Amino acid sequence: MSRSTLESHSDRISVVAFSPDGQVVASASHDCTGALHSTLEGHSGWVNAVAFSPDGQAVASASSDRTVILWDVRTKEAIKELDTYAVIRHLIFASDGLHLVTDRGVLEIGLSLTCQHRSLSSSSSALYVSNEWVIWTTKEVLWLPPDYRGSCIAVRNNVLAIGYSLGQVIFIELDPDTLSLNI
Repeated sequence: MSRSTLESHSDRISVVAFSPDGQVVASASHDCTGALHSTLEGHSGWVNAVAFSPDGQAVASASSDRTVILWDVRTKEAIKELDTYAVIRHLIFASDGLHLVTDRGVLEIGLSLTCQHRSLSSSSSALYVSNEWVIWTTKEVLWLPPDYRGSCIAVRNNVLAIGYSLGQVIFIELDPDTLSLNI
């Protein structure tokens, strides 16, 4: 098992998300920023949701300021800002990459974020968190003390990203070979 920490926020982490290829993690915070290897600044309210485009080239962030900003993953620059006239708390890209499906309806992005058809590793995982335990398939493998239980969680294969109220994201990578042993 290995662990690393991302400390780019100054307030509660509201959501973390893995890119489709599992190489990048985006986080959103109540400090009005998103993080993607660096801080993405542009919202004036809490950032409630982040999602990657199907090709991993863009990330969308939704804020309590009633906007959604599309960011270029490579340059970390804003591509487009959408006024939503409502607070969006959840969003995902539609598979066509041209729309965002939100808890307030479907938003048309209005620009082509072309999907590159390439083989991506599966995002399904036998790893998940249930209450205070990290579970691998059906086995409790790691107990999370109260200080390690976060405000949000994302899983990609054998990597767990946990967002915390103090603005940190901790990454825990579990070794599947070790987990399959009866310890």
